[in-house]
Amino acid sequence: MALNSSPVDVAAHLKANLFTSDQIKSVILTSATLAVGRGGGQLSKNKDQRSKIMDDKLDAGPASVDSESKILNLRSQISDAARPPDKNESPFAFFRKRIGLDTGGEIQLGSPFDYPNQVTLYLETNLPDPEESAFLNAAMDRAMHYIRQSQGRA
Repeated sequence: MALNSSPVDVAAHLKANLFTSDQIKSVILTSATLAVGRGGGQLSKNKDQRSKIMDDKLDAGPASVDSESKILNLRSQISDAARPPDKNESPFAFFRKRIGLDTGGEIQLGSPFDYPNQVTLYLETNLPDPEESAFLNAAMDRAMHYIRQSQGRA
């Protein structure tokens, strides 16, 4: 058994040790779940074209962007992180506030995955109530069934 924990609020630590460090010139954060709200543009299914799009849009050095670029600027203060983003607010506003990132460039790209044609969602309807002792074993049995059925791609 392993028990892991992390700080609830990491903004002050990241701001002091990563985002305002004199020794760190640029930081790149990537994830499928950092942004909320508006979706990004659709990427081409052609791998060479995707590479070109990425090369055109991203720079590994410190960000220097103008207002016409696809990179969005974040307002310096966000008064209510729980509210949905308005159309003029960065889709990364909540995440940026949570990690203490006041300045910098950002970009939200669409996904190269064809979810409507590559994903199957199956909702198991015959599991015991999660509060019952039999739930965990039943859920594991069903999960293993789908893992085997999809040859490990579940």
